[in-house]
Amino acid sequence: MNYKKQLSAGLFLAVLALGTVFGGAALAETGESDKQKWKKKTGPSAGCYIETDKGVVLGINNWKKQLQLPGGSIDEGETPQVAAARETQEETMLAVTVGDLLREIPTEKGLFSLFECHASQPLDYTQLKQTKTKEVSSVLVVNPDKMTDHAGAAVKHKWRYPGDEKMLQGFFPRMK
Repeated sequence: MNYKKQLSAGLFLAVLALGTVFGGAALAETGESDKQKWKKKTGPSAGCYIETDKGVVLGINNWKKQLQLPGGSIDEGETPQVAAARETQEETMLAVTVGDLLREIPTEKGLFSLFECHASQPLDYTQLKQTKTKEVSSVLVVNPDKMTDHAGAAVKHKWRYPGDEKMLQGFFPRMK
């Protein structure tokens, strides 16, 4: 969590505590879920294409249990490369080195910049599925041509963005 988010969370708790102590509603409740807040967020975003000898690193999102590339919104003052690395770390718990820009994809929220990224450490396939973050329920390596995981088991999840499957099939395998 970065400093601004920590400060924001601390202020929220302080205001909430004051409201409770003085018997008033110190903070107006919007009633919005994280998903509803996310839907309103617009602007450019960035993510990573991380290839291994067995496939591409993907997440399964918490909302609809769909396959997605790691990535997300570019924060104010960030470059797309920094956002791609940060979002990948947040969603997959993998530190990455960001390489070349592979593609810029127009989305309903803005332009998505997809970079070729490399994991900073060798992947432990047994640890990936156990990764659970705010946005992603699990992480796996998927062969996009065969739709199998690193162990050869069929992956039956649908794609969050249907065009990703064909795009990834066009990229995979890049490393030989």
